[in-house]
Amino acid sequence: SNAGVPMLTVTHGRPATRKHIFVYTLILVPCALALALSSIGGPVTLAAAIVLNALFIRGAYRILRRDEAVAEADRYKAERGFFKLSLAYLFLHFGALLVEASLKPFGLGGW
Repeated sequence: SNAGVPMLTVTHGRPATRKHIFVYTLILVPCALALALSSIGGPVTLAAAIVLNALFIRGAYRILRRDEAVAEADRYKAERGFFKLSLAYLFLHFGALLVEASLKPFGLGGW
């Protein structure tokens, strides 16, 4: 917020931010699955999307259910872990797409 960019935690509070994280995660799931089921994706991407989205939903749900006092007491350990998971989520999704694309010239991968 010092940069003049309004942050959701400042404008709406932490409970609302937790709800938004969970809702955005639920919106992300069909997008990731649709990509896996498109001509770009394939079985590798679909398997990665299923596993990664299950982990992502679980992480977002844990954040949603956390009490603010608990989060402050452990210095937002779950939230920091979820951020790290989000980085791995993106990296592994792109990795699965890369594997899928490199298998296609050999008649493997893809739909």
